[in-house]
Order: sequence, then structure tokens, then C-alpha cells
Amino acid sequence: MLTFVLQVDGFYFSNTYDLTVSQQRISEFGPETRNTSLFERAEKQFLWNYSHLNDWSSILTDVAKTSGLSLNISNYLTPVMFGFVGILKASSSLGSEGTVASYAIISRRSVKRAGTRFYARGLDSEANSANFVETEQILYLPPSHISSFVQVRGSVPLFWSQRPTLKYKPLVKMGRLAAAAQSTIDNPPESPLDVEPEQRAIIQRHIHEACYLHRYGKIFAVNLLDQTGMERQLCKTYTLAAQSVDPQELKYESFDFHRECKALKWHRLSILLDRLEGDIVAMGQFRLLSPIGKETLRDAVVVSRQTGVFRTNCIDCLDRTNVVQSLIGRRAVDLAIRDAGLVNSADRVVCGNYMRAVWPGFETAFKEVWADNADACSIQYSGTAALKTDFTRTGKRTFKGMLLDGYYSLTRYYLNNFVDGFRQDAFNLFLGHYDIFRPDNGQPKLPLPRGREPSDVESLRIRFMPLFLAFATSMSVLCLIFPADLWTERVAYFLFWGVASVTSAITIYAYGEDYVNKPIFPME
Repeated sequence: MLTFVLQVDGFYFSNTYDLTVSQQRISEFGPETRNTSLFERAEKQFLWNYSHLNDWSSILTDVAKTSGLSLNISNYLTPVMFGFVGILKASSSLGSEGTVASYAIISRRSVKRAGTRFYARGLDSEANSANFVETEQILYLPPSHISSFVQVRGSVPLFWSQRPTLKYKPLVKMGRLAAAAQSTIDNPPESPLDVEPEQRAIIQRHIHEACYLHRYGKIFAVNLLDQTGMERQLCKTYTLAAQSVDPQELKYESFDFHRECKALKWHRLSILLDRLEGDIVAMGQFRLLSPIGKETLRDAVVVSRQTGVFRTNCIDCLDRTNVVQSLIGRRAVDLAIRDAGLVNSADRVVCGNYMRAVWPGFETAFKEVWADNADACSIQYSGTAALKTDFTRTGKRTFKGMLLDGYYSLTRYYLNNFVDGFRQDAFNLFLGHYDIFRPDNGQPKLPLPRGREPSDVESLRIRFMPLFLAFATSMSVLCLIFPADLWTERVAYFLFWGVASVTSAITIYAYGEDYVNKPIFPME
């Protein structure tokens, strides 16, 4: 299991730069914090080897005590982040000699409620969001301008679940998992009073902690869920629950992505961007100014700070979210250029012309790195590359992109139903959310946890029906291949085995939850 997690692309470390902390938070460190090791000042929410380093630190401490050696333990503790890092540099130097414009994107995946697509949804009892990723873009424009802009994504901040059942789109169930069966898609709430107090309390806690504990400032929530169909109840409950949050902490914006952009009308995303324009300007960016001749972060002076953050979500926080975050990020680049005084207007055309002049290939490189970020975040959560990245890369939908989306969707269906239970256990084990050793004596916890044992009838059905489906399907094919004395006889045999195949397939589908791969370690 540990090997499985480590084989997923997206682990990064640095011996000189703290990848787990944004530029704005680094600037808030006092002298004492700045003199500590990378491990000591790392953001624990994004530190993926925290449990391993804790154990390793204890071992080194014991060795130092017993041997009498003077060890600087921090030299042996390297923080590791999971997510994506992409760095772009202009091909020619600008401003002071030898310096080039550069752009970096760092996506940090949270260790809280980490996991796979259908087993990690919504919030846990501590208000931690599934699939929570902080994405920071850093832009350096010679000779002295540095800007940082942070966005986050995270699952809809409510108690809800969507466990795999062999259906292509499993039903969304509201509430904690134990009681979720009592609240399905058929009974949407009609007023704020119909939102359960538990849901209101947990979203208030989640947003409050994001504002103050995680120091993001005001949250600007961008909800891209469908307002009809399967996602309707979840979207409406989120909309109603958001009304209970202090407006000083949350501003909520809902945009039905699929309805607005149906029939490949992707230009309508400009409607959303126009609605968010005032918020992008209002929250500002973290800006640094380096003295001429000292183009380093250490010597830079803080000019302004980011006072809020966009929190974007769709149902998976992958495909639609990636598209919108890239558009917001591109607009933030325009505003950074304007705020630096390099142009007199934040108009997209003016800023675009400036970037083309100082960095001819920036637009293409920007789209590529954001698409790569989308793929990385998607692979870590769903098991496949992201959908709709043809739009992120080229600015339009393509036939090849739609074919790839179909392939990735089928691959996701297989992984989510037949592999993700193992993947979820692997994440929980790697992060130390489940300890296989007893804390009192260090012995393994044997036997390992097991899921609910099926009854004799269920066990027989689980084992027998797939075999019968394969046999009946094979017989149907053989009836068509091998000749018969009478064509009516061939048709009769084919119909018999065909009906048997369909009946067994329907039975398997009806009891789909019995056939999916489930995690065995506790989720919380």
C-alpha cells in the first residue's frame, strides 16, 4: 500500500524553500520562526510525511540520548508536499541584466480527509474538507515586482456522501454517512429552516476556521454545481446553508456550469468572470517589491496583502473547477501587471499586449501549466487525468478532447468501483490516519479490520452471479457462432441465454454496492 501511494506523481520537497507555506504566510513569520527548520515551520495541513517524520524524530532523539552524540535533528527531517509544482521562465532576459520573467504555480493537497473520489466527500466531524487543495501562483516581473495569488478548492462544505454502487453517477445522500440513507435526492429543502442545524453548524465552523485559523481572510465561494438533476439537492442545500454564515466571512456565488456552457458555448464563462471581477480586485494580491540589484525574496518589501480567497467547487472539484480557477488565475496576472505600474489599465487587451511584448510565449505556457496542474490534481483524486483540459490548453473544445474525456470517464468508472477501496486504505495508512500497530506494545493489530460480513444468501449471490453472467453471455455468443439444424432452434437458444445474461446483469447492478471495492480501514 505504501508503495502504491509513493508511485503516484506529485510528491515534492526542497531543502531551501518551504513548499507547504504561501508567500504571504512566510512574510508573517517572526524572527524566531524564520530561524527554525523547514520541518518546524511547515504548514502541517500540507505536510504529507508528518507522521513519518514524527516517528523518525523520536528515533533520532533516542539515539542522540543513548549515544551522547550532539545531533541537529532538523537536518534529517525533510518536509514533503503532495500536489503539483510548475515553473515557467521567459526565454529572454528583461530589466536588470541576467534576470528573466518567471511564473510558478504550486498546488498543495491537504492531508485532512484525503482520499479518493467517492470515498472522500464533503466535510468530516472536524470540518475538514475532502479534496482540499491550495493553489498559489507566483509571478516575477523584472526588475523588482513579485506577486502571489492564492485560490483553494474543496468539496462542498456539508455532510454528504456519494458511495459507489456500480451506477455511473451514484446518488448523492445528505447528512452523515450513518444517517445518509434517510436523505436522498428526492426531498430537497425549501427554506433555510429546512437545512438541518448540524449542516448549518458544520459549514459555519468550516468557513470560520478557513478565515481565521488558516488565515485566508474572507471566503468567496464559487459553486459550479448543476442546479437540476442529480446535483440539485446538494446545490440547493449548499445555497441555503451558506445563508447562515456570517456575510463578513463568506460571499457565495452560484454558476450552473453545464447549463450555461451547454452546446459548447464556453465563451459564456466570461459571464462568471465578469461577476467575479469586483471580488478579484477587492481581495487584492500579495505583492513584494525587491530593491534594485537585490532580486531575492529575502530582501523584498511587502507592498500589499491578499485579504480573501476564492473557494471553487463542482461535485468532484476537478474538471469544472480547473477551468474556472485557470480563468481567475489569468485575470489575477493582468491585475498584478496593473498594480505593479507596468501598464496604466487592467484591461485584458492592454495587459495581454504587455505580456506578449515581455514574454512572447506566456499565454501558451500559462495554459499548458494550468492543464498540467489539472491533470495532477485529478490523477491524485480520481485516478485519471482531468476532463475538459483541451479548453484549458487551447481555449476551445476539440473533438480529440471530447474523445479523451470519454476514455477518462470510463476509466474513472472502473477505478472508482473496483480499485478505490484499496486506494483509500493506502492513503489512510500512509498518512497515519490508521495505525496498524498497537500503541501500548507495538505489536500489529491482528486481524486487520474487515467490512460487514455478508449473509449466506448474499455471499452466494456475490460469488455466483458474476460467474453465471459470464457463462450465460458466452452461451449467447456460441449460439450465434455454431450452426443449428433449424434457425428457430438457434433463435430460441439465443433468446434463452440472452435473457439469462440480462437478468443476471440487472441483478448485479441492483445489488451493486455488494460488488464494489470498499476500504477496510476506518475513515475517521
